[in-house]
Amino acid sequence: RYTALSHLQFTPPLQQSMTFSLQDFQQHLSEPEYSLLLSSISGHKSPPAQLINRISEVLQQWAAKNGTTQFCHWFQPLTGMTAEKHDSFVDYDSKQNLIHLFSGLSLVKGEADASSFPSGSVRQTFEARGYTIWDPSSHIFIKQQGQSKVMCIPSVFCSYSGDILDEKTPLLKAQAAMSAECTKLLNKLGVSCEKVSSMTGSEQEYFLIDIEHYNRRIDIQQCGRTLFGAAPAKTQQMQDHYFGNIPVKIANFMATVNKKLNSMNIPVKTQHNEVAPHQHEIVCLHSDVSLSVDQNLIVMQTLNEVAEQLGMKCL
Repeated sequence: RYTALSHLQFTPPLQQSMTFSLQDFQQHLSEPEYSLLLSSISGHKSPPAQLINRISEVLQQWAAKNGTTQFCHWFQPLTGMTAEKHDSFVDYDSKQNLIHLFSGLSLVKGEADASSFPSGSVRQTFEARGYTIWDPSSHIFIKQQGQSKVMCIPSVFCSYSGDILDEKTPLLKAQAAMSAECTKLLNKLGVSCEKVSSMTGSEQEYFLIDIEHYNRRIDIQQCGRTLFGAAPAKTQQMQDHYFGNIPVKIANFMATVNKKLNSMNIPVKTQHNEVAPHQHEIVCLHSDVSLSVDQNLIVMQTLNEVAEQLGMKCL
């Protein structure tokens, strides 16, 4: 009979975590403050202003400790990608001296020019104002690209009048609605329940090709896929590739990706060759569906960044 080693705790090997999770909040906040934060998240309510100011102080100290000088509200507009606007931790004091400052208001709310983002035809293009609001149910993380380090605050995106302008808000609303209805059902069935959470583990498939081959194919550059060439296999000709031995070059790529994801508390559970040539798959541990979506977006960005560093193109 097998038993789980529940006392073991996952720690990214030899790396400082670039993610600030609820566990980190528990270590830096007092017990009443942490309990209030949890109740605000579970109740889908904004934390009190005093607590928000305290959280902003903690996050600024953590960001400075990690050499981060900028922050952004990281959101998901209707483009199929993420968006961010970088702001510095600086402001003027009453004597017009520059000081390091990250206020509670900067944490919970940001303003962006939304006129260039798709709106699903819910408003006129000239209505430019858009607002980002912190989603405390997701993990704040530090994104590093070259010499740049930015503290990313997962957020929702809406208009001044409350129109939904992103892909995350409908997901959060669906989670809340499902939890409410499932809780009612379970309580009627005699099962005491206060909340129902949905979990998912994204399986991200991708292709890797050498950058030299990518540069020779206009169809792949323009469309992200082949439009001409040999017909694809339709039976089991590629069965030797599926779950096959991973080439050294690809194994090094996967190891680099895993190292970067582990530093952001995104644990990779599975990786393997897929059916088609140059096709592979990466799977992270199951987590809350909203958090899992955020993590998978980071995974896709990481795959692209590491591929470019190693002279490949990820599709």
